[in-house]
Amino acid sequence: MRQLGIFLLLFTALAIVLAAPPPAAAQSSSVRGNVIDENGEPMKDVLVTFEFKGETRGRREWSQKTDKSGGFVRMGLPSGPYKIRFDAEGYRPYTVEVYFSLGGLSEVPDIQMERLPEGVQLTNEQRAEMARQAADEEARKAAEQAAEDAKRLGATYAQAIEAIKAQQWDEAEGLLREVLAERPDIPQAHFNLGFIYLQRGQLTEAEAEYRKVTELETEKSDAFIALAAIYEQQGKPAEAYALLEGAAGSFEEDAEFQTALGAIAMNNGQEKVAEESFAKAVALDPAQVEVQFHLATLALNRGQTDDAIGHLEAYVAAAPAESGNLEVANALLEALKKQQ
Repeated sequence: MRQLGIFLLLFTALAIVLAAPPPAAAQSSSVRGNVIDENGEPMKDVLVTFEFKGETRGRREWSQKTDKSGGFVRMGLPSGPYKIRFDAEGYRPYTVEVYFSLGGLSEVPDIQMERLPEGVQLTNEQRAEMARQAADEEARKAAEQAAEDAKRLGATYAQAIEAIKAQQWDEAEGLLREVLAERPDIPQAHFNLGFIYLQRGQLTEAEAEYRKVTELETEKSDAFIALAAIYEQQGKPAEAYALLEGAAGSFEEDAEFQTALGAIAMNNGQEKVAEESFAKAVALDPAQVEVQFHLATLALNRGQTDDAIGHLEAYVAAAPAESGNLEVANALLEALKKQQ
């Protein structure tokens, strides 16, 4: 049976993605920083508490003390938003709010603690209020910085998209790598980087990028389809089928995914799965007209001429004039009707 070319068409249509949703927040990250006093001297034994503010079912808070050089390093934290508190006897408590990137090492700017006036003792309530005020101020500063960073990275990403449209692959790659150096958890940047590699024929590199997207963005089918297309090009149809079959439960209502699954199932001789997937695709989205031709092929394989004619008629009626299978479909339809 001939291989279907439907994957590359689907993949090309999905290649350029302009939006960037919030990153996932369940992967391991690391952070380090230093604590100093008003004179810039390192502060030992400052209590550093990391409070995770994202969604999680597990632990939400971790604590440790700074070392003799005032430094702290924490590994194995979930990525996402945090509130970090710094407490030391005789000093005003300090709080910052930060976001730890997926799989990266975050650097917290030097924390400078302010000594309390001699003899001043704070109650727990006072310390809590001072920490809240400090956190509010840090949050304001962080929001301003985040807005500036988002604007700058957004401009860089937009330049990368324009470079992709102009097929300026080297420039686009450099710009996307600038974005990923700061935010390695943006799936769209990985997706488009994979697309660049694919245009260059660098299938191994493209595969790695699309696999990264499937890990970051499990609820969207684009990268699964693209990764299956790469497996097809690498001559690994079984891997492509295993990938899509394993993800099928998440994309029951996704017409493009069902079309792709039908194509790869057909290539692997899984005709029952192919027919079920194609039928779902056209029911979900009648614009997936190409599957009508493949449903006709499957019907002919079973000797069901009437069904084949029905699918071919639907295909001929709706397929664009430039469709690659249109001439074959017309000839086949004419031949089958003469046999009736």
